[in-house]
Amino acid sequence: MYLLQCGAVSSDTRHDTPVAVASRSFSRDARLRAELIQRYPRVRFNETGHTLAGAALVDFLLGHTKAITGLETLVPCPTCASSASTAWAST
Repeated sequence: MYLLQCGAVSSDTRHDTPVAVASRSFSRDARLRAELIQRYPRVRFNETGHTLAGAALVDFLLGHTKAITGLETLVPCPTCASSASTAWAST
């Protein structure tokens, strides 16, 4: 699993940054959910029970600044990446 734009986060720090959790195993783990929500209250979890891919993954991640993924494949988007920022696409 990877946290995009990861960085050190103090356990008493709360962030308004929206986070999408595509990882099925992370989404099912009550302890991980509670710890993440404590730090990032604006969280969306993958409740489908399926690995997200293609348009479904892109739609799930839209509007979120950070993402936690598991088996989902992300690659740099060749049509939308710029030198100022990196955009990601699902394969």
